[in-house]
Order: sequence, then structure tokens, then C-alpha cells
Amino acid sequence: MRKRPALLPTTRTSTGILVNELLLAQLKACPVCRGELSSRSDECPGCGAQLAPYYEQIDEANRTLTEAFNAVTRGEIERARELGGKAQAITPLVTENVALLQARIALSEKRFADAWEKAQGLPDTVKEKSGLLHEIVSLHEAETTGKQHFNLALTSARREYYVDASYHIERAIELIPYLAPVWRLAVKIELKRDRYEIALQHLEEGLRRFPNETYLASLELDRSAP
Repeated sequence: MRKRPALLPTTRTSTGILVNELLLAQLKACPVCRGELSSRSDECPGCGAQLAPYYEQIDEANRTLTEAFNAVTRGEIERARELGGKAQAITPLVTENVALLQARIALSEKRFADAWEKAQGLPDTVKEKSGLLHEIVSLHEAETTGKQHFNLALTSARREYYVDASYHIERAIELIPYLAPVWRLAVKIELKRDRYEIALQHLEEGLRRFPNETYLASLELDRSAP
């Protein structure tokens, strides 16, 4: 008798998803006779079909998906998409999990409407659905508040109220550091206040995040010029 492949170890991915609890696809019915399967075994109790090859596919797909979710956390979005497609090609039993991955990718790219639509489309049996929807709402609200602070900073700076502008741009940095205009405005405000050390800190962090941002790069060139 062919030895049944071992279950994947129960581990937590860097996204916080518990492997073998929240993510893994299950073979709930025999692919041959469609009889219900109450536990994992080499052979279908109803028709005798050999199930090990199906479980091997599921395990491979789940390993691939776990890697995909970790890639999202590392910011390797294209890699995550590639792995999601690979998992889907291995077995359709992971369709729901691939949909969950797609929602996570959309959220990581701050495409909140798309992430919400994909998360809403998940079956209620996906245990992470409720938490994901809450996370989408929270992050969207944070971005909205961050943009409001950015606009207030910009308005204050245009009126030369630079102390107020500093306050609001610092709040914006806390909430939306992934937007390049935030760092550009932060540097300009602190230069206007002659707070060169803080301006330099913002410049360096902005360039670390956006090395090709024209204004920040030009300041860096000026700073490094003899």
C-alpha cells in the first residue's frame, strides 16, 4: 500500500494565517464516487479509490499558497500573484484560498474597493473573512484621515502657518507613509522652519521609500555637491 503523505506542519505564516487551520483546502468528498470523506485516508471507504495523489496535490498547492501569503507580507506582490496562479493550476480545491490571497494583494496595494469586493465574495466558511473586512475598513479610514491631515498641512503651509503645517504633516506621515507627496511636503515645511535636521531625516526616509522621487533626489544631489 502506498504510504499516505504526511500532513503539513501546523505553522503560522508571516501574515498571521494558521496553516492547517484557516488556510488549507480539504478533500471533503471522493473525486470518484462523491462520497463524503470524514477523515484523511489512503483509500475511499465507499468506492476504494486511491486518494493519496489528490492529497499530494492539495499539500503542494497549500505549500505554494503559504509561500504566496508570505510574499505579500514581504511586499513581493508579483511573486505572490505568480504563486497564486500556480496553486490554482495544481488543484481547483484551493479556489477560495486563492480568492483570499487576491483580496490580500489588493489590500496591500491599497486598492480598498477591490479588496472589499473580493473579501465580500468569499464564502462565510472562510474563517478569515470577517477579520479581513474589518481590516480593510480600518486601513481605508486611516488613509482617509491621513489625506485630510496632508491637505491641512498643505493649506497651512500655503498660508505660512508652518507650525500647524508641521503638526499635520507628522500625522500624515504616521498614517500614509506610502505616499510620496507626504515626504516631499514634509521636507519643504521643515526647511521653511529652518529645522534642517528634521528635514534631513524626512529626506533620507523619503528617498529610502521613493528613490526616484524627483524633488527629493534633487535635494540629495544638492546636499552631496562639493
